[in-house]
Amino acid sequence: MSWDTTKRTKPCLCGKGKLVQETRMDDWNRIEENTPYFECEECRNKYNIESKFFNPKPAHEYTIYYAVDKVTGEKKQLDI
Repeated sequence: MSWDTTKRTKPCLCGKGKLVQETRMDDWNRIEENTPYFECEECRNKYNIESKFFNPKPAHEYTIYYAVDKVTGEKKQLDI
């Protein structure tokens, strides 16, 4: 059995770097998603990343990620 790893990237909030999320999938289509992270020092110093898990039946489960400003507490939903 092997796991394949893929990376999704989007521009970060300041536009100078990237927001990255790694996903792994095995031969049985099991999926593991890591919490996204900033490859941008400016955004990494300014924001924490929080997640909120949803499991509405009968639909599929999903997670929404937010960048939370460390000073003001303002949340911005991340599109990743």
